Amino acid sequence: MAKKVQRTYETVIAYQPDLSEEEVAAYGQKVQEIINAHGGVAGPVRYWGKFRTAYRINKHTHAHYTHVVYTANHDTTLELERNLKIWDDVIRFLTVRISDKPKSEEELAKLSQEAVIPSPEDIIVSEIEEFREIGVYTGGRPEAAAEPEPEPEPEAETQTEKEAEKETEDADASEGDKE
Repeated sequence: MAKKVQRTYETVIAYQPDLSEEEVAAYGQKVQEIINAHGGVAGPVRYWGKFRTAYRINKHTHAHYTHVVYTANHDTTLELERNLKIWDDVIRFLTVRISDKPKSEEELAKLSQEAVIPSPEDIIVSEIEEFREIGVYTGGRPEAAAEPEPEPEPEAETQTEKEAEKETEDADASEGDKE
């Protein structure tokens, strides 16, 4: 039988907003138990907090977020994701392989501490600055983006252009009289 390759993964889980922090912590314990029961080594489960989601998820605009870094084989990751799909209180999750090499518990704790989620204020400020740089930021007025740019004033016509225009109008008027 082939040896199962141990890799390092991280999983971010979004829970329903009506849960208490204790209930979210209980789910974190379950996540660690699943990883450890299937031959993995789980680092600490970090509670990131309750934040507004980027878009509506299953009629929710907020969610509790947790983050866990662990070393496991692919089968362990599949089992964890199977459980996350079954739990009704989990509204979204994402698992990413961050290394092909297994990590010790100390290294997992360090990786977990390094994965800091930026505050919502930092995200908003950085996005506004980025949008200003590319000329998309409208100052919070959606109608400002739809306003067309004013057309430049036409240059003053020379006397000869006005005379030529008047002659054309006169010629058109005289043709209308002949008919």
